[in-house]
Amino acid sequence: MAEYCGYITRLKNVEPHPNADRLLIGKCFDDNVIVDTTYTNNQLVVYFPAGTQLGEEYCEANNLVRKKDGTGGYLESSRCVKAINLRKSKSDGLCLPLNSLEKFTNVNELKEGQKITVLNSIVIASKYLPKRSYARRPSTAKKEKERVPLVTCPLFEEHIDTEHLDKNLSAFHNGDIVEITCKMDGTSQRTAYLPVTRVVYSKLRKFLHLPLKTTTSYEYINGTRRVVLERFDGGFYGNDEFRKRMADKLTGKLNRGEEVYYEIVGYAGEDGKPIRPTVDNKKVKDNEFFQMYGPVSEFSYGCKQDAWYEDMVPCCEMYVYRITMTNEDGYTVEYSPAQIRRRCEEIGVKAVPHFETFIIPEGVDPGEYVMEKAKQYYDGPDPVGKTHIREGVVVRILNRSNFAAYKLKNHNYKVLAGIAVDQLVSSGAIDSMTQDEIDEL
Repeated sequence: MAEYCGYITRLKNVEPHPNADRLLIGKCFDDNVIVDTTYTNNQLVVYFPAGTQLGEEYCEANNLVRKKDGTGGYLESSRCVKAINLRKSKSDGLCLPLNSLEKFTNVNELKEGQKITVLNSIVIASKYLPKRSYARRPSTAKKEKERVPLVTCPLFEEHIDTEHLDKNLSAFHNGDIVEITCKMDGTSQRTAYLPVTRVVYSKLRKFLHLPLKTTTSYEYINGTRRVVLERFDGGFYGNDEFRKRMADKLTGKLNRGEEVYYEIVGYAGEDGKPIRPTVDNKKVKDNEFFQMYGPVSEFSYGCKQDAWYEDMVPCCEMYVYRITMTNEDGYTVEYSPAQIRRRCEEIGVKAVPHFETFIIPEGVDPGEYVMEKAKQYYDGPDPVGKTHIREGVVVRILNRSNFAAYKLKNHNYKVLAGIAVDQLVSSGAIDSMTQDEIDEL
């Protein structure tokens, strides 16, 4: 993924740190970064945003990882870059000089705007995916490799990963129609009514070594971001009944070829665990944030942990953010946001909260104009439950034939997200998660 990489960019707006004589504050793209006093304004640097894991050899060459004896750098053993609050100032990522890459490439050939993931076969940066403390047992690997899939649906498209808004401002042009919606922190799911091919198992055909017989018909099919859900059980939540409840809201109501992408927020069933981890707000190290949101952040979105699905206040809820229509030839049409909201109303489900739709006027820098618009909405309380901070916003260009959307997350949400992942790893809860669930963190 392009967003989890090193960006060759300029360090701008450098000024003294208000609470530390040996530190400076600057900006890479629109992200705040804290650096030492050796850096200068407009210096060409390599910048790693929060959520990026630095390569082991790169860290070792630059002494970036803190050792057990207290020596070394400021990264933990995970080598993950995190958003932090340091002495009452924000830092959204890690900024390093270009010479930190000199053991891996000729730094004189690096150009502004370049993205760095691998240099001369050495991994420099990638998305941070926490590892389980044990390896999945390989005993069934051979069987799974040989087993013919019983259900196939080639038209069932996975979720599209959205890149960061501030690193893609050149994608916007004067005259573009742009919409801003709320980005919600839950678990992703998709439901579609598409042609599904099933294998008809026959002992006789197997005995006679005849080709497998298949049938194809339109069926409802469900999945997480990457995985098709043939049944609703297991996984991190122990029981995925809550996923089935949400999928059932769409069953019997979709047109042929429709695929609905949505976020499930709240709690995983009656008396279930929060879909996203609860975080101690003191760890954010921001007094103003603590006073506004209280001792913990629990991403409830107005749902209640002890509620029944049939209650007026549910224990979880779904919010649709994308709908497509795919014909039998595989040609896909994107629904506009207005069409999405209308279909949600017809079906009886909710669309993600809408903030604003606008046209980028002539005579302005389109990227800067969009960024200023997005900043009006990306921070503050969640607009649904109003008890916790919102994750951020999604900015979508409507006059594109393909789905073109970019995310902007607020700083303290990124801090919370880093703390939540650490909690999952330290508690061992990461061990019960599927790879798809880990990818979603």
